[in-house]
Amino acid sequence: MNERWFKRSDWPMDWELERRSELMGAIAELPGADMLSEEEVEQKALFLWSHVEFARGRAKNCSRPASQKVSDDELRKFADLCENLALHINKMHEPAISALGLEGFGALEFSEKLIDAKEAARFAFGIVEGKQVRGRKPEIEASEISDFAGQMYHHITGKLPTLTTNPLTGNVSGIWYDFLHRVFKVAYIKASVAAQARVVSEKMRPEKVD
Repeated sequence: MNERWFKRSDWPMDWELERRSELMGAIAELPGADMLSEEEVEQKALFLWSHVEFARGRAKNCSRPASQKVSDDELRKFADLCENLALHINKMHEPAISALGLEGFGALEFSEKLIDAKEAARFAFGIVEGKQVRGRKPEIEASEISDFAGQMYHHITGKLPTLTTNPLTGNVSGIWYDFLHRVFKVAYIKASVAAQARVVSEKMRPEKVD
């Protein structure tokens, strides 16, 4: 795992400072983290957060397959929205158009682009090819964040992420579980921590690790 490419002395936004503190706390409490400087802990927290953001982007609908019906419906709606907004702009009066212009936005030019977009959607409707989608949507965001958290856990602790299962209740616990739970909390991931922690533990079993 190489973090040198990601050199930033501060966090992207002020509102992320609390998340920085929470991630740093989660990392600092891992076995082996006492060998890291505060700067190294912060760098790892920022590196982890960058992967959270990357996974979140991949989890958006624009990265997911969809059926033919869904694809057709989306193009129809897109075309209708473009047409309706273009009609609205063309009915606007001079004061509103001028005010937008003072803000650097050419409303009438944008209206023309909306008409072009509507026409593009009309032609795209004839060539779009939907894909068969079965079962639940894969939890891309939770899965990718868990995978990377597992790698970081292994990198810092020198141990593979493992779980302890209560034979009576089936509940899981352990340092790996607690770490992933804190990462999910910071990232507002609603997927099952236990389920994702199990998957990563299975993937990283000794016989499956290079």
